[in-house]
Amino acid sequence: MMKKSMSKADFERIRAHDFVVLKGVNNKLIVGQVSFDKSCIFLSLTNNELSRLAMIPELILENLGSIVELMKKYKEVFFRLNDVIEKSNLPELNEYKNDSLFKIKALYALRELLDSAEVNEDVTTETLEIAVKKALDECVYIQDVQFTLSYYILNRPKQNTQMM
Repeated sequence: MMKKSMSKADFERIRAHDFVVLKGVNNKLIVGQVSFDKSCIFLSLTNNELSRLAMIPELILENLGSIVELMKKYKEVFFRLNDVIEKSNLPELNEYKNDSLFKIKALYALRELLDSAEVNEDVTTETLEIAVKKALDECVYIQDVQFTLSYYILNRPKQNTQMM
């Protein structure tokens, strides 16, 4: 079931650099980070030129908070998750090893896994690895959306702009 968009009051409480959950294409949930001037939300820090979204209240479903708040709230899990990411041999993970947004995506994926009962309540290394793979899937999804949009923009039919 899809979460509801946040209220205007909740939207106004979002601070620069907060992490938020957004409604993406086909109602897919995406984690992003608010820019320093609150003008946009970055969906990826590895390619932030193509991965920006305007701050639209209807698209934001949840404010996760700042990295400091999340590290305090999920301290032990955050550091264990960081170890799994650092020690991973997955080649597609190399570009995300120092990416704070990716780590929050994995933390959110872990929270969703535990809430959905897809895994047992214990946070095992296996559960952390599943969360990291889900975060990687989200990054691939964002790249696919970017590619599709870029392809559409480059190949859209030319409109007749002649004045009559």
